[in-house]
Amino acid sequence: MNLAKMDICKCRCQFWDIGGSMKNLWERYYPDSDAVILVVDMNDLDDLILQEILTQVEDHIPILIFGNRKPSVGPEEQSAKKKTMGLPPQFAAAESSFRMKFVEGSAKTGEGVKAAMEWLIPFAKRQQQLHG
Repeated sequence: MNLAKMDICKCRCQFWDIGGSMKNLWERYYPDSDAVILVVDMNDLDDLILQEILTQVEDHIPILIFGNRKPSVGPEEQSAKKKTMGLPPQFAAAESSFRMKFVEGSAKTGEGVKAAMEWLIPFAKRQQQLHG
């Protein structure tokens, strides 16, 4: 498990990386979270566990799904994969209710990270004020 603290979008953020090997512990972290970020490999979308996360995370907690693109695969191919990846119906409902957002980018180059955090942090702050 890795821990990182950083200032992003005028907010002090604390990130816990509790990778896939610790999946059985994920739900223990959700109640104390102001937001959930799921980083998925756009080259391996079959392992997406979104439906399980949606049932475990409280309705007021925003969820950011960051589709990490590898440099070997272009944005056009990635977008085609997103359209055909068979997301559960809850994804469309959650995304349209603004509880969830899917952002494509590259963790290696930083592409898409700022935009993702600019959506997530204000949302998480609002939800924290409303739900304490």
